[in-house]
Amino acid sequence: MNTKKISLKISKIIVAAWFILLSANQVNAQDIEGGGTQGAAIGGFSKAEKLYNDLAYHEAIPLYEAYIKKHDSARAMAHLGDCYRLTSRYDKAEYWYSKAVDKGGVDAKYKLYLAQMQQVNGKYEDAAKMYANYKQAVPEDRRSGNEMKACADYGQFLLTRDRYTVKNLDFNTGGYDFGTALFNEGIIFSSSRDSAKAISREHTWTGTQFFDMYYVKGDKTKFGKPQRMKGDAATKFHEAIPTFTSDFKKVLFTRNNFFNNKTKTSSDKIMKLKIYESDVNGLDWKNDKNFPFNNDEYSVGHPALTPDGNTLYFASDMPGGYGYTDIYVSQKEGDTWGTPKNLGPDVNTEGREMFPFVDKDGELYFASDGHGGLGGLDNFRVKKNAKTGKFGKIRNVGAPINSSYDDFAMVYGKDRSYGYFTSDRPDGHGLDDIYSFTDDGIYLEGIVVDAKTGEPICTSNVVMNAKLTGAEQGRTNTECDGEFEFNVVRNTDYCFVASAEGYSTNRDVCATTKGVAPGGKVFVKIPLEKSKVYAMSVQVLGKSPKSPGEITSR
Repeated sequence: MNTKKISLKISKIIVAAWFILLSANQVNAQDIEGGGTQGAAIGGFSKAEKLYNDLAYHEAIPLYEAYIKKHDSARAMAHLGDCYRLTSRYDKAEYWYSKAVDKGGVDAKYKLYLAQMQQVNGKYEDAAKMYANYKQAVPEDRRSGNEMKACADYGQFLLTRDRYTVKNLDFNTGGYDFGTALFNEGIIFSSSRDSAKAISREHTWTGTQFFDMYYVKGDKTKFGKPQRMKGDAATKFHEAIPTFTSDFKKVLFTRNNFFNNKTKTSSDKIMKLKIYESDVNGLDWKNDKNFPFNNDEYSVGHPALTPDGNTLYFASDMPGGYGYTDIYVSQKEGDTWGTPKNLGPDVNTEGREMFPFVDKDGELYFASDGHGGLGGLDNFRVKKNAKTGKFGKIRNVGAPINSSYDDFAMVYGKDRSYGYFTSDRPDGHGLDDIYSFTDDGIYLEGIVVDAKTGEPICTSNVVMNAKLTGAEQGRTNTECDGEFEFNVVRNTDYCFVASAEGYSTNRDVCATTKGVAPGGKVFVKIPLEKSKVYAMSVQVLGKSPKSPGEITSR
């Protein structure tokens, strides 16, 4: 039986396409991704720990529970919490993390994990307090500050509830179904359904089977029967997350380190993830080759091509990053790819950034558990400034696409009015399900600038009113990029009141969403004139001095 540890995205609290694997001595919920393929062990704490270190969380749970009944061990409680978290049983994970933290003597990271589980379980007030507790212990970790703010004002992420309509798709199973890519009048996704192959197919991380890629014909919410992909897309190991060139002749996808019928492991005996490129012949992919920056010692995966095929985003836990997984970018250089660059600390956090996707306008979408949201992984989006090349403000996509659970792998369909994402929310068919969404709203994006220089104005205030009634529809304060954004509805006129210190208020700018398709965007520029400075001469008359004095005021 194969005893190699396999790295794939069984996400922090979900399975989907990968996690990071650290050494066996540092296994923790957000570090790992995948599991061994060995048989069960029976025994006490040492055997539970061996299963835990082999990433066999599903099998370790009953051994830890039996041990804790007789031993008051904070370490066992913490590791049991990890096992439950990594198999998507968040209420039990919260319970055991709470017991371990209350008992004391465990690493500070368990305060973070407890806060994350409280957030996933909708206990935002408790989560905010625990994030504050973790911040005192590890002040340099930016996640605590981001999530404290999110928990204190989680209602901001619910304002989009009427904008999106989500639907669980009928082809989901009781296992894991995740990650979508448009292909040939349908979509391709990964699934743990029917995985009977030459090796033992049970994945001991969760007790489920391995992932293969499937194609299903259909669009939006109506689909046929899924068909298993062939060739490079259907080996005896994990495959997931494809991205295609615009002509659909080439595909890049994620797979365990399995090439030319040979497996390779890292120095700590773990099969990392790699990106492979194959020729596409219908449902049969052939002639796979390695992405130039694959490495046996770390994982590289979740590829996402820009529409022109010249830029590739991907996720990796390579050395030198900011968190567990970071997003990198590589530019096409002839027939190969240039040296990857980390997107930097404005995009990447100490947590997990993964599942990138680029829309037709070049806007980057990704999943993160470090930027502040409803809980677990949330979907975010960010624009790149064409002039500076820097990424702007990170924006949470909002509910109901995002929830307190893990929500990730968001992509658009043939236009921006609909798309797909994956979630492990409890109302699904299985452990991870694919959902469709329709977008009936519009993004109104704007910028406040100096009327003379055209430069953005720091800390301006923008109020948006309905033109017809004058009723306020939203307000916001800009940062130094001068940018703002509102979610608006179709066929409506809006007017703005913008102000900033040292400038005259502008009430003259209006915009309309008439004729704008669902999921579309409207852009607004609001110029502000600097306040005029008046000088006046005042003559003061009085008995003394004898001649009038003159005071100049400004």
